[in-house]
Amino acid sequence: MIRRIERDFAATLDQVSDACDVLREFCEGHGVSEDQSYPLVLALEELAANVVNHGYRGRADGRFEVHMTCLDNALELEVIDAAPAFNPLEAPPPDLDASIEDRPIGGLGVHLVRQLTEHIEYRRAQGHNHVLVRLPLP
Repeated sequence: MIRRIERDFAATLDQVSDACDVLREFCEGHGVSEDQSYPLVLALEELAANVVNHGYRGRADGRFEVHMTCLDNALELEVIDAAPAFNPLEAPPPDLDASIEDRPIGGLGVHLVRQLTEHIEYRRAQGHNHVLVRLPLP
């Protein structure tokens, strides 16, 4: 059985928080515990914050969509935006052994998303970035 919702948000950090709340409620409504959904909520927070802060660079007129799908054995989350093309999978992994002072800014959020989820993919279609992540369910 597939259950899915799609929501649209303004590209603001307040709306990122609202999107995370919607995802939590969606998961809870489908019997997914907070412990099980936490990695996906954190992934959404990181991906959407990147859209707001780096994709739209704080412009208030930007928007992003979140598509949430509960499959029998996994949760899927897709974040879609019309910001300039950016493939987070091409970002080099951060040097976690370097001191904080020597590390460039950025890259930790995408690294975290990769560590938290089973699958991540990117595509650019019709002027939009699409990032899809999947988290298996026990």
